[in-house]
Amino acid sequence: MCPPCEPPDHFPRNYCLACPESGQFQFPVPPHVNLLNFFATESAPWLEPASWLWASFARPVAEAQHHQTYHLRYTGNPRGIERLPNELLDQIIDLIAEDKKDVLALGLSSAVIWPAVLHRIHREYAKSTAMWAGKEVAFRGESYFRSWVDEHSPAYHYWPEGAPWSVKIAHATATPVQEWNHALNTAKLWGRCQRIWSAVEQDLSHEYMYPQDRVWVLRNLTTQEYIRSDKLRPTEKEDPKLKTQIPSRSGLAKLTGLFKRGAASALKKQKGHQLPDVVYDTSPLTFAQIFVVLTCQSNDLPWSEVPLHFQEGRWAGHRFDIVTLDAHLKETNAYEWADVSELAVDDVSNLRYWVRRLEGGFKGHYHPRHLWLRITEERQRYHSWEGTDVRKSEQSDDDRLHTKPVQRGVLVRIHQKGRSSHALISKRRKGQA
Repeated sequence: MCPPCEPPDHFPRNYCLACPESGQFQFPVPPHVNLLNFFATESAPWLEPASWLWASFARPVAEAQHHQTYHLRYTGNPRGIERLPNELLDQIIDLIAEDKKDVLALGLSSAVIWPAVLHRIHREYAKSTAMWAGKEVAFRGESYFRSWVDEHSPAYHYWPEGAPWSVKIAHATATPVQEWNHALNTAKLWGRCQRIWSAVEQDLSHEYMYPQDRVWVLRNLTTQEYIRSDKLRPTEKEDPKLKTQIPSRSGLAKLTGLFKRGAASALKKQKGHQLPDVVYDTSPLTFAQIFVVLTCQSNDLPWSEVPLHFQEGRWAGHRFDIVTLDAHLKETNAYEWADVSELAVDDVSNLRYWVRRLEGGFKGHYHPRHLWLRITEERQRYHSWEGTDVRKSEQSDDDRLHTKPVQRGVLVRIHQKGRSSHALISKRRKGQA
């Protein structure tokens, strides 16, 4: 009897973010999210503000300070535990720190204790910022990732095939921000009005460490490329000449179909061969969407996702961080780095267009055969990033994250006869051989 076949890696719900250097992994995507939900018109919290991404890779600004939002009514007469100094309060909190819901309950019971709890929480945030910055990571499919867990991480040896979400998430790494958010979501069942919980949620937020009134850059430290937060809107619109035309059936074929299968069957088939008319979306993408797509990696793809040509991410296995543009310019030489914002955004936005137009993926019984080749060619063109070298590194015998070397330089736009194209200009330092 043949062994059961493993299910393929459906993006993104069957993927996890792995960091081999630290022996850790995360599940940033909820289990119900499919490829179509990934590009939904309304962004989900794990995509924006994407606390997992910022807590894992972003370096906070030096002047970041937290300001308390929720203030309980204070009578002016401390009683019991409220009279203890902060040092003793910390020791008491240590005793219940294993369950963060208990810490929240203690803090919300007193106007004196709540500031002490907040100070402890945000001190924990500060110690854990950018925990994966500068380390190799990849958003790996589970079939690809399972062998790495068994071989390199004995602490996470329990990884049965088809394990439920609760088993997988129990072994995953969570940032302090994620842990406190989870505790808060559970605590909301206790009651209180929505206004109070909104203030408490603001107190537990770490967004003050990454103010969005300035430009941030997602940096690939391996290839020395970066994407700017003010350039996340697609720059290219759909070319009408490239729009896929679905050939209509001839009048004779339609008439024959009416006699052979009946009017209802013929109309149903005619409707089934039409792609939905999707307008090319020029709304901004998020850092999380771009990061997940460019770092994804899988060897076991579902047939419906194969022509979309993105599962072998060009940034898989690379090192990253997120800093402000000012910090980036101060610590780097401009001619050594490439601004690939336009290339990356156009790549992912083109993927978004086809995912929506195919309603989640290619369906052989629904879409015409020639469309497969048409989508593959277009996706390869966008995914190759004109102006860069996309050659794969040589495959090795071990299971390390394979990186794809990219020629370093500065991407500039050259205007010729009303058209523009990208060219890669490599500049070397003076005196360098």
